[in-house]
Amino acid sequence: MTLCKSADGATCIATGGYQQGWIVFVDETPLAVRDVNNARERLVRVFEAAPGRKVAADRQLYGC
Repeated sequence: MTLCKSADGATCIATGGYQQGWIVFVDETPLAVRDVNNARERLVRVFEAAPGRKVAADRQLYGC
């Protein structure tokens, strides 16, 4: 499972913050980037944009 920032609810983005939204998906390749052409990398949850929303973690988030 991977969590990443997403502005479109389908793909990961490298810029901006989590207030744009984020997705949780099954990451078949440990690259922390969702391959929309790989049916096994299915979306688990989509979180829409919400100004002021924050993400907290107990360890370093890969690719953040």
